Amino acid sequence: MLITKEIKRYSKKISIKDLPLNSHKKVLVKCDNCGEIKEVKYQSYNLSTNNNTEKFFCNKKDCINKKRKKAINKKYGINNVFQLCDIKDELHIS
Repeated sequence: MLITKEIKRYSKKISIKDLPLNSHKKVLVKCDNCGEIKEVKYQSYNLSTNNNTEKFFCNKKDCINKKRKKAINKKYGINNVFQLCDIKDELHIS
């Protein structure tokens, strides 16, 4: 969740909505999983949240694992990639 609402740019206050998506300005962001507040580049925030359409996860191990599980579930409909038959077959071959 984006906390910063305005930033200073060229001695003017600018709304976050007016910033370009690839801006290198740092903004305060709250992790949607653990609640930790971090300062990240606006560009990194947009890449991580798919232009603010998904939740933001920080770099803690628990948060990364939760994001990974969510992405795998969304893409394949399972909780772990080792549940895929293709992966099991590749392991048996090698």
